[in-house]
Amino acid sequence: MQRSTSAAAAMLATVPIAAACWFLHRSIESGPPIVVVDQPSQRIVARDQGQVTATYQIMNKGGRDLILGDATTTCGCSIASIPITTIKSGETGSIEVKGQPPDAGERVVGIEIETNAEVPKIKLSLTMESRRTPPFVITSSGAVRLGVIRPNSPPETIVVSTQEPQGKPWIIRPEIRPTYLSIKGGLIKESDSGLNVKYREYQFFVQVDRIPDPGEVTGEVAFFGEASNAPILRLPLQGSVRPPVFATPNALYASRDRDGDDPKFLVFIRGDDARFPLEAVASDATRDVFAIRAIGTTEGPLTFEVATKQRLNEDVATELVFETNHPDARTLRIPITIRLDP
Repeated sequence: MQRSTSAAAAMLATVPIAAACWFLHRSIESGPPIVVVDQPSQRIVARDQGQVTATYQIMNKGGRDLILGDATTTCGCSIASIPITTIKSGETGSIEVKGQPPDAGERVVGIEIETNAEVPKIKLSLTMESRRTPPFVITSSGAVRLGVIRPNSPPETIVVSTQEPQGKPWIIRPEIRPTYLSIKGGLIKESDSGLNVKYREYQFFVQVDRIPDPGEVTGEVAFFGEASNAPILRLPLQGSVRPPVFATPNALYASRDRDGDDPKFLVFIRGDDARFPLEAVASDATRDVFAIRAIGTTEGPLTFEVATKQRLNEDVATELVFETNHPDARTLRIPITIRLDP
């Protein structure tokens, strides 16, 4: 009788435990999603300069579906993508983060994903480390484009950014050609990139010291370090110098059928100094062959309509000659070619 009483007591004792387990199971089944992330903080070492990809496994241990919403990152160098936006209870989904590692040192990116879980945000982190050995150039402003060079042309700016070891600045000596150009400038700011690496930014200004003869200008800017014989960086340079008086277009060309009409042209004559009251008139020799009509304008270039006086029976290759009042360009010559097709 005593044994039966003990068994009954044990049976009664297990009822609350079973009920609690049943209640807990039912609570989990009907409760909100519970997020468990495998390795929420990851580090990737980049061996080259391409993108890296980190994958985060997201498990839903709650009772209802886990809905993944918008994902944001703390750096424009990265983007998060969510292939599956709904993760059922007991299942696992993934979040993929692609990022661009720094040129040197490390970069930490924070990622947040909105969810319907009890803790509404999933917070992840990705550390991207680059093993590229500094010093090296990250970016530069590229080819130096001087445009049309004039006496009062403003300096052209060059910006170069680098990753360098701690210590003295890497770029110390710029050189430029042609010799009628000069360059000044140097280091303007720096900051720590981690792992004993400095981010440095240099700024230089290219100035025209003497106006060269009219024509195209080509050259190069080279940057040297303290102990380097070869340039750290080379940038091509280009520009142009216009004559005091010039025409647009600077040469005329047309072709016509033998039975067609002779072409007409428009010529625009300008002075390089817009403040000078430029005047121009076609020479007598030009007027013997071509009908030149000035088109009146109160502003802008001098405009002329050009046409042949007589119908052409053969090809013409000659030049228009205009006489101007500019002290440095008394004569302006414009090549003109008209071809007759067979």
